[in-house]
Amino acid sequence: MSLGTSGITDPFESIYNLVFQITMRKVGCNDIANDETLLTKVLGLYDVAEKSYNPSAIIFPFAMKVLTPAFWKQIFAGARLFFVFKRIVDQRKKTGVKGNDTLQYLMDEGDDMGKIIGVSSL
Repeated sequence: MSLGTSGITDPFESIYNLVFQITMRKVGCNDIANDETLLTKVLGLYDVAEKSYNPSAIIFPFAMKVLTPAFWKQIFAGARLFFVFKRIVDQRKKTGVKGNDTLQYLMDEGDDMGKIIGVSSL
């Protein structure tokens, strides 16, 4: 998500990526924000979940959620996000290294992974 070495960048993509990185620092965790590869992966997962949303699921909640490929894409992206955050939480617990971020605050408060993912997905 760097601006590149050529000095030429697409401002729409660069600013979008920069805003996501800043957002991850504020409501996610620095481990993701500091790792460009992981940040790109997480952004892709959020994009899949967002683009797979189907408004007709509100009108036909059961039928649309179970029968559409979009629903399964959202489930798969959400599960992968869960495991990204879980791996970071487990690593912090194992090593005892504490971060200075929202994830660490939620861990210190004793919140479960469901709440951590919910806050980090804002």
